[in-house]
Amino acid sequence: MLTHAQIWTALDRLAAVAGLSPSGLAKKSGLDPTTFNKSKRVTPDGRARWPSTESVAKALTATGTPIDTFVQLIEETGRSTVNKTVPLIALAQAGEDGYFDASGFPTGLGWEEIRFPAINDEHAYALEISGTRWRRYTKKAPWSSCLPPPPFGAATASWSRPPTRRCW
Repeated sequence: MLTHAQIWTALDRLAAVAGLSPSGLAKKSGLDPTTFNKSKRVTPDGRARWPSTESVAKALTATGTPIDTFVQLIEETGRSTVNKTVPLIALAQAGEDGYFDASGFPTGLGWEEIRFPAINDEHAYALEISGTRWRRYTKKAPWSSCLPPPPFGAATASWSRPPTRRCW
């Protein structure tokens, strides 16, 4: 069952992930700055005040957060994975020397960082996909996330099969 406290906690976590206060999240969402304040969560007569679905939808849109990520924020026990970042590199560069260590983990310079929801593996990384050759394997996303150890090395540049099931 969904509780009042879970929804408000998820909104607080969403604000924190976005680097905002609850008031800042409300403002960014185009709402009255007091919409998500703690003082507005219970009415003067003690009844629980729930946020409207419209307010939640506006907050998700303003932060670019998908609903499934918001559900994770409801279910979590306080440890947010939404604000995690993973290293990002172009697929074309991934086969070059210096980007992965002997174990297949990202290393060296040249990596960008990308925010990525729900990744709990400290060794996860993302490959930026350009062109159309790999698009059918990555759906519409311009990158594919991976969990090591992938089969990297000199053969990477000549893959003739889709990424392993550990890339999505």
